[in-house]
Amino acid sequence: KRLLFQMLDRLAGRTSTDLDDTLIGALQWPARYWVVLVALVVAVTDLDERDVPVRVAHALSSIVFILLVISITLAIARVSILLLQHSMRRSSSGIQITTLTRTLIRVFWGVPATLIVLRQVFNFEITPWLATLGVGGIAVSLALKDTLANVFSGFYVSLSGQLKKGHYIKLDSGVEGYVEDI
Repeated sequence: KRLLFQMLDRLAGRTSTDLDDTLIGALQWPARYWVVLVALVVAVTDLDERDVPVRVAHALSSIVFILLVISITLAIARVSILLLQHSMRRSSSGIQITTLTRTLIRVFWGVPATLIVLRQVFNFEITPWLATLGVGGIAVSLALKDTLANVFSGFYVSLSGQLKKGHYIKLDSGVEGYVEDI
């Protein structure tokens, strides 16, 4: 891992942009887990039935797979957030990435990861789940119409660039203060 990232750092040092340095930095923490998980995968596949029962070996391989999917999903979400932040910094709009946007990106990558784990580890058929998610999404959107309107209003406010972190605001109701997050 150390050798790989030293080589990647040298390659990133040759470029004029800082995006590759940021991405390499973002991938260093999950790479630690990937090295350990790969070692665990090799160890679990090398287990003999005489040493460990089949159920235990299967449970260990399932745990390793779940941890691998979680770490890859978190790394992809982190890279997606960094790429979005980089593109927002390069644009002249001055739009900032809010906590809501970060959370939605994590959920966006977390749902397929959860479905993959359910399918591979627990042998759930995900087709009915996808249909349920579709119908459930309609039901939730109808039930939370006002809340979702506020969420989309928050997106509009953050994308318009008129209101940013640190701005002082005063509402007609008399509430006033500094914007901490949108």
